[in-house]
Amino acid sequence: MTQATYHIATTADAADVGRVLSRSYPALLALDYTPDELDHLLPVMTTAQPDLLSCGTYWIARVDGKAAAVGGCTVVAPGTGAIEPGVAHVRHVGTDPGYLRLGLARALMGRAMDQMRALGVGRLTCLSTRTGVPFYAALGFVAIQSVEVPLAKGVTFSAVEMSMPLSSV
Repeated sequence: MTQATYHIATTADAADVGRVLSRSYPALLALDYTPDELDHLLPVMTTAQPDLLSCGTYWIARVDGKAAAVGGCTVVAPGTGAIEPGVAHVRHVGTDPGYLRLGLARALMGRAMDQMRALGVGRLTCLSTRTGVPFYAALGFVAIQSVEVPLAKGVTFSAVEMSMPLSSV
């Protein structure tokens, strides 16, 4: 595995997070979404979200100082702001295509899962892109159902709701 460093992202990382998402999503989602769908989705999905950068549970992986992967979990549900005790939600995971298959996203998610366990979370949910389903399945998530996720006014995308128990072991 490539030597990487991992840290909690902050607002100072906004440009790097946006750069990873802007490289990751257009390249990887093109396999499972039409160009028309991507035209609507990408402006929303490739923007670093200030609430994630200030939540203390969103991570960034760097290789040789360069941002390579991002993602994390929050106890606040995306879109609704609801909080359900014991449940956390995977948020905005992406890997720069130049760093795929190096284990960065898996290691990043491992840190996020450990952090959620320490917070007493017993179940993780995920609204995965169709492209991300195999990645999350390899982590132990199970597909629940296909859903349409509202991202912004008039913008939705087809996703797969996934869930996994998060054991304290």
